[in-house]
Amino acid sequence: MSQSFFDTLDAREKQLARDRTDALTEMLTRWAQRYPSVRMARVPSVALLTATVAPRVSPIDALVSTKLAFWIFGIDDIADERTVPLAALEEKARQWCLIAGDGSGDEVDETDELDAMFLEIKRDLDTFPLFELLQDYWRQEVRRFVEAMIWEYRWGIEYTARGPDALPTLKEYLNQGLHSISIPLWAWTIWSAANDPTVCVYLEPLNLATEYAGTAVRLYNDLRSYEKELEEENINSVLITCQVMRNEHPHRPVEHLVPQAKQHVLQLADAYGQRCIDLVRQVRTDSGQAEEMLSRMVVFHAYFYGRSRHDYNVTSMRDVYDLLGQSKS
Repeated sequence: MSQSFFDTLDAREKQLARDRTDALTEMLTRWAQRYPSVRMARVPSVALLTATVAPRVSPIDALVSTKLAFWIFGIDDIADERTVPLAALEEKARQWCLIAGDGSGDEVDETDELDAMFLEIKRDLDTFPLFELLQDYWRQEVRRFVEAMIWEYRWGIEYTARGPDALPTLKEYLNQGLHSISIPLWAWTIWSAANDPTVCVYLEPLNLATEYAGTAVRLYNDLRSYEKELEEENINSVLITCQVMRNEHPHRPVEHLVPQAKQHVLQLADAYGQRCIDLVRQVRTDSGQAEEMLSRMVVFHAYFYGRSRHDYNVTSMRDVYDLLGQSKS
């Protein structure tokens, strides 16, 4: 996991990734004009992720997964910043699960951006023939994602009120965090667009592999966002690990414990990432895309979050071109 993901791409792959990133960026920029809440600074890195992790899905078909990323970001922002009451988020979560279930949208307030965005995503997915076969897994992940976001919101409130005594165990946190990071939900979405029916032969191992990938990416993300989460009084795995170490070594200064906690989290992330990669090596779909996407998802974030200073809020198009070894023309 220590090698940069972008160093594994040859010159042809990097050029294709740049072309696909440009195409997705253009489409996302047009699409986002309908949704003023979309934070446009995230567009370059979301486009880059999709272009490199799912290189064989056409940009037009992959667009639904990038729309989903911005819907996920919108909910994550609500939970992190607590811009709506928890009860309101819980009510919205029930609505999103209903849309995921039948897609009717009868009760949707289309003046609400997240409602309208999610209804659009569901209608896009309904146009893919393979989605009919994968939708049960997708619906399950929608439910798990919104439930996990509610847990994180609730933990944040309790941590603000009670401090370290309110922290969950690392196991409890990761059981929700692997879904709140939304890698399993994203995977079932992009596989629907990839349209390889042999994915259905490997549903169970792929489902488990998405959980390993989600756990790894959650941990990598926490390494990158630790300082930001502290400022917002939200929790993450570094904070939880550091608190465990403080309980074990109460006289050690916290500034000595934080680097150790980060190293522990990085090692744990790499271990879960390797479990994912080892498992998908046992999968043999006809196109190989499902295996490729999950493996690349892990290695991408091992570098992007775990071993660089990039994240989805600050990575510019110039940064994207630099990562691909090219200058912005």
